[in-house]
Amino acid sequence: MAQNAQSFILHSEIYGDLQIQEEQVYKFEKGIIGLQDIRRYALIHLENSPFAILHALDEQISFILIPAADAVRDYAFHIDDETTELLKVERPEEVVTMLVVNIIDDRLYVNLKAPILLSPLHQAGVQFVIHNQDFPIRYPLPSARKEGVTDAGS
Repeated sequence: MAQNAQSFILHSEIYGDLQIQEEQVYKFEKGIIGLQDIRRYALIHLENSPFAILHALDEQISFILIPAADAVRDYAFHIDDETTELLKVERPEEVVTMLVVNIIDDRLYVNLKAPILLSPLHQAGVQFVIHNQDFPIRYPLPSARKEGVTDAGS
């Protein structure tokens, strides 16, 4: 941890006390679907795992995420101008695409219809709903079992 980096403790009922660096905090101008009033989240990568936790700073709400590239092949879609403005990006390489993980009957699924898009450079995030392509809300992760994310508190 750099000495001049701003950090704080996030008290999570599920994960305990989490040390958060300011560069892990993302602002979601439009919130997340169903949670439009919650705008600030911390992104916590889990050690030795592709998974991450997106935890609200002001509420006890969190999501398990996985990079899209680790979950599915050939996943591509067009981002509209409003979203690129919210993320403050100019090039596709500036966007990190994460998928929300759900656990149903001890199986892991990802939501391909509404990925989480992040701009690490600007610490901005958006949950982007893909309307012009038919992606499933529940896409099974191949050979993924719940045990792989038990450290994530599920």
